[in-house]
Amino acid sequence: MKLKPQDKIALVSTSTHYGSEQEMQDLQAFLQAALRCNVIYSEETYKKTPAKERAANFLSLAMDPSVTAIWATRGGEGSADLLPFLHLQLDLLRALPPKFLIGFSDVTPLLVFFLQQLNWYSIHGIGARQLLKTNSGIPLADESFDALRDLLLGGRATPLAQIIPLNEAAKKDHLIKASVIGGNLSLLNISIKDCWQPTTKNKIILLEEVNEPAYRIVRTVKYLQRVGFFHEALAILFAGLYFEPEETPAHKNFNLGIREFLQEFSVHCELPVLYTAQVSHNSVNLPVPFYLQAELQLGAAPKIFF
Repeated sequence: MKLKPQDKIALVSTSTHYGSEQEMQDLQAFLQAALRCNVIYSEETYKKTPAKERAANFLSLAMDPSVTAIWATRGGEGSADLLPFLHLQLDLLRALPPKFLIGFSDVTPLLVFFLQQLNWYSIHGIGARQLLKTNSGIPLADESFDALRDLLLGGRATPLAQIIPLNEAAKKDHLIKASVIGGNLSLLNISIKDCWQPTTKNKIILLEEVNEPAYRIVRTVKYLQRVGFFHEALAILFAGLYFEPEETPAHKNFNLGIREFLQEFSVHCELPVLYTAQVSHNSVNLPVPFYLQAELQLGAAPKIFF
């Protein structure tokens, strides 16, 4: 699937609202010029709105045949709160053609839900807000938006080429063909027994996180391992783990704690375990199309092609 000129993209806030209406107007103008599409947004993108109303707006856009893509402006907290309302409308939604759904971080529940329940074109990629400001305050790298534009307009997915193998299983030359599933670690932690719990069998699991203390990341990964979240998966890809602000004792301690944990976890994991900084809340955040088959080439310099 590709976006065509004049297709309609809806900017939404599924969790925390963002900024002002002027900022939304700026985003609208930029995206209409860059993607040659019609871009719309509603008040819930810049005004605090209850979950029921956010769900109703999302549902109306999902059921609107003129809308080709729904793009979350940002993460935050609250996307999972929409699911009880959306789940009630599954039969209606199943009768409609799938759409693009774009976002990451707190949008993880919706990406997984619509992929697994409705075969939507879920893309773990930049929130539209990152075009104006990233979590770190560093401008978004051109490659992040360029890669998403290539995927939406041309159907070409940029490979993840900066990947570090963390254990021997990841360093052995081998090709894994599987789709990617996952997203934000804290959100995946609450997916267990929920209507959007990811199916990880024969999948590459993506785990990204930001601004969580190292001990919480460690605790969450250990929990997911205990409950069998990684059982029957083919590989684990940690992504973009970092802690703000940088160049502080807290940041250095975080990095040290995470490195030690990843090393210990990886050594005792039978699955290939890898790390990339190309998927994150920071300047570089390349899109990961959950709906496409991926090819993970393991070895000394792993790469993922879609």
